[in-house]
Amino acid sequence: MRTLILVLIFTVFAEAFSQNTQFSVRNDGTFDILGTSVKILNCYPAIDNNMLKPVSVKIISKGNQKTIQYLLVNGQFEIILAKEGNVVTINTNIIIKNNKAEYISPIHDALVLNANRIYRTPSQIAGGGGIKNWPSDKMDYSSSSLISGMIPDSGLTLVISTRDYSKFQSFTNFYPTARYGGKKMIDACISTEGIQVSKLPAIYITENISAYTAMRNEALEVAKLANVKNDKPQSYHWCSWYYAYYHLSDVMLSDYLKGFKSVTPNVPIQTIQIDAGYFPHAGDWLEPYYKFPNGIENSVKEIISNGYKAGIWIGPYMVGNKSKLYKEHPDWILCKNDSTPIINMAFYGEERLWGQMDEEIYTLDTSNPEVMEYLGNIKK
Repeated sequence: MRTLILVLIFTVFAEAFSQNTQFSVRNDGTFDILGTSVKILNCYPAIDNNMLKPVSVKIISKGNQKTIQYLLVNGQFEIILAKEGNVVTINTNIIIKNNKAEYISPIHDALVLNANRIYRTPSQIAGGGGIKNWPSDKMDYSSSSLISGMIPDSGLTLVISTRDYSKFQSFTNFYPTARYGGKKMIDACISTEGIQVSKLPAIYITENISAYTAMRNEALEVAKLANVKNDKPQSYHWCSWYYAYYHLSDVMLSDYLKGFKSVTPNVPIQTIQIDAGYFPHAGDWLEPYYKFPNGIENSVKEIISNGYKAGIWIGPYMVGNKSKLYKEHPDWILCKNDSTPIINMAFYGEERLWGQMDEEIYTLDTSNPEVMEYLGNIKK
């Protein structure tokens, strides 16, 4: 009975304080986002880290939303703040001629109060995800992608998320305190990559009783918008890239498989993925390589015989400058107007990152019918 009462009390407490976000707007166009504990003050939009310099600012109130119109010399920038249930949303409309910005920030150089830690979501393969202390200097992980959290001592975490990642990637930059004399400052931006845009994905600001609950609930909202199914049990996969990079061999893979069986308690891995290392150069996916002298078929059978599903990584559009593919088909490569290859990645010097075999990585030109036929054969 005592346990039941405690659970009920905790549930009521959580409901009372969860997602209690509010906003307020000033006549000069600055605005605040107010959580139960964490506050984001003096928010103001910016383009490519340059704060807007409007000719005039107009505030329009309608129901539970306020629109801030920044009249510029070359157009108009509009922030729409609204309270949707327990969530604060920020929508951004842009009417600016020849706007080719790389980053647009609905929230720029805003002061954060009461948050001591952050929840950082790393971008792509960049590490350092999870709960971190607020960064203090430039060496800290300070940029968070997609879903970001600000955590006070009370645990009532405030979350910033765009939810819609179909076109643009979003970042919350938690500036190191050393840069602002001990103050905690943030920038919430959308990467537009120099493309003319008129509307940004909405930013959602939510709050919940703990970092875990706040981030979990927001992840569920993102999944719902993306129509992702969440009814399957959690699965675990092991990928050789993060342990061996291009140095992987069939012998090394066998050693890992033996090692997994000796781990106590057992790790419930379901899939083993062979990543880079089985091919001589990017683009030569089907060519034999000395690290897998018998091909990868034996390794795949070994994975399956140990009770795992087998996976393999392939970057079908990638082509290394030393590859057989590039030497035989230089006309298949995406090039600049001067006919020189567009370099997607570069690795110069003797010690190349991750054991990379090529100095330059190019991209296949998919407008070429021969390229599409090649990709179809690789897929088979």
